[in-house]
Amino acid sequence: MSRPGDRKANAMRAVKITPHYQRHPEGSALIEIGETKVLCACSV
Repeated sequence: MSRPGDRKANAMRAVKITPHYQRHPEGSALIEIGETKVLCACSV
């Protein structure tokens, strides 16, 4: 069985981190791993 994009069984998906993604929180980042996206934000 082959994987999409011909990725090897032990290979990680591409990871992209965009810091300061949102304007208002003190800290925020958009993390993308393959097609999965996670938005992290924190305020103190």
